[in-house]
Amino acid sequence: PVPFGPGTFRYEILDERGKIPLNALRGLDEALAPLGINLLERLGFAPDAAQQLLDRLNETPGRPIQQLGELAALPGMTPELLDRLAQRVTAAGAGPVNINTAPAEVLTSLGLSSALAGRITTLYRAGPGPDGIEGTSDDGALTQPGQIQPVLSLNFGPLSPTDNACLTALIRHNPPLLGVSSSFFRVESEGRAGRHGIRKKVTSVLQRNGSGVPPLTRGWHES
Repeated sequence: PVPFGPGTFRYEILDERGKIPLNALRGLDEALAPLGINLLERLGFAPDAAQQLLDRLNETPGRPIQQLGELAALPGMTPELLDRLAQRVTAAGAGPVNINTAPAEVLTSLGLSSALAGRITTLYRAGPGPDGIEGTSDDGALTQPGQIQPVLSLNFGPLSPTDNACLTALIRHNPPLLGVSSSFFRVESEGRAGRHGIRKKVTSVLQRNGSGVPPLTRGWHES
């Protein structure tokens, strides 16, 4: 908390591209439809709920998800599952997931093996620099989608056929489901008045559109 007058404030910036964008599952062709169903079921959706969600996204005119709370109407959805999904999925934009920031559980939900997801997050991204800490200047970072498979193979040896096929499908999906950069960020800020204990929290979703260009506000909630 940062002192401010008689109270304090704090803020945190979170990468929404470290989560799976549900709206990227719009427009799946027949060959890729199983990818969407399997992805949703790995996240915890019941099979009929997964199909209902894909049907909604792909009906004409399409109805993208605006807020994750809309998922509460799907069969088998519980408050506990919705809370867990909020850590793994996003309604902001249509992708792709940033392999440089996504946690291991998001990468395994995309279909990667737990072994490869663990190597990416605990070995490649937290190294091979000397500090062993993710998010610092000596981390490994992928800068082009075409680098993903060659660089991972170089660092960890040949990828399994399953992981290689999964990465190919995710990168070539239109729009891609896996990439190397971020454009949507969630900013959570909270202030507290020290004398009266009054608290206010503001959560906003911002879209970055390039250096020197003001970000666009894509969501705002106060409580």
